[in-house]
Amino acid sequence: MRSAAVIAGIVVLLLGLASSGTAHVPTDPFLVVPGQGIGEVRLGMTITEAVKVLGNPQESRSTLSSSVLPKQELEGATIYIWSAPARAGVSNQTGFRAVADARGKIIEIMAPSPDERYHTPDGLAIGNREQAVGMRLGPPSRTTTLGNEKYDIYEVLGIAFTIETNRQYSNAGMVNGVSVFVPAHT
Repeated sequence: MRSAAVIAGIVVLLLGLASSGTAHVPTDPFLVVPGQGIGEVRLGMTITEAVKVLGNPQESRSTLSSSVLPKQELEGATIYIWSAPARAGVSNQTGFRAVADARGKIIEIMAPSPDERYHTPDGLAIGNREQAVGMRLGPPSRTTTLGNEKYDIYEVLGIAFTIETNRQYSNAGMVNGVSVFVPAHT
């Protein structure tokens, strides 16, 4: 009887710690969660909150287009661009990017590219072959192209993969970018 009371007390203590916010689960800064976020940056957070995580963006533009988001979602939107951290042996890298709607809420997040450290919980990453994405997720709900890039968009999941299509490049047919957005409701 006494041991049951001790166990109950421990359970109450642990539940109290978890609910009080003192229990902290570390975040993988390279984890891409479809329909939710990348690292500590989450869809729906404000740009002010993102700046607390990433620092000040290098630039912002209010005139933008998106190969992923529908045109009507971009009315009044702004893209914020952070500079890419220098990495030995990596050239032409783009930095972290986030699109915020007219209210300042993030509606799309793009991982720095090319950076193979960014990965989904099930292991899809920049540098994977397009076929690996298709085998894991099935066919995309839609695709678009812009220049030498094709976008495989999974609207219900809230994730898009950018595929290099120029066969002159060594990464042709491979994922060279990933973005997350609010999933479409079916």
